[in-house]
Amino acid sequence: MKIEVDRAACLRSTQCSYLHPELFDRDAEDFPVPKVQHPGEDLREAIADAIELCPASAIRLVEDGNEPMAARAASDLGP
Repeated sequence: MKIEVDRAACLRSTQCSYLHPELFDRDAEDFPVPKVQHPGEDLREAIADAIELCPASAIRLVEDGNEPMAARAASDLGP
């Protein structure tokens, strides 16, 4: 699993990096940059929260070697 940010959709609201600094940095253009390319289970709840809170639905999880997963509610990403 890895975190992806759709830069074309991103509104640069900074909610993801403000609420989840353990997951996101900001680049020079103020776009979010995932700090962790392949997050472990310990970050699953934080990732689900970031996906749910993104006003542009620009954050998603991608299964390694597969197509992107649809943005899912936190309950879909649960343990």
